Amino acid sequence: MELFVVCCAGTFILPLWIGLKLFSEAQRHRGSLVFMAALFTLKPLLATPMWILLYSSGGSSPTLLSVTLSILPAVVITTALVMAFRNVFANPSVRPKAWALLALDWVRWGCTLMLMLLGLTNSSLAVVFVPLSLLMPSIYAIVAYRLTSNVIELPSYEA
Repeated sequence: MELFVVCCAGTFILPLWIGLKLFSEAQRHRGSLVFMAALFTLKPLLATPMWILLYSSGGSSPTLLSVTLSILPAVVITTALVMAFRNVFANPSVRPKAWALLALDWVRWGCTLMLMLLGLTNSSLAVVFVPLSLLMPSIYAIVAYRLTSNVIELPSYEA
């Protein structure tokens, strides 16, 4: 368990730093792509503890139900962020970047789901998904930072 805590702590250092940096840059533009990227970058810091709690509710041997329930925090938070930032997805000047961040978020929690499902079957493929799942928050943070650096958002005109 201690190794797991150390790995998780190391996994979240870069996303925390980049997420807070993006968050500080986005303070004057609350509905912007940068603000959305900051929240998506910080999302694993909220979703992971909930995931662990729900995943461990399956006892010593997690069940398909506990695995399925454990992915709900990521799905719910992603859905809430998409709804809150629908103006960013409607803005033609940043729409491709917004969709790229959303797609990468799906990959991020998809890796976690695959890791959990493979853990149920004791598959050797879990060896691939453990490092990938630990790296995905940092990969996401780096991509989010690169996609949002020097972003100029044109006003979005929603009807």
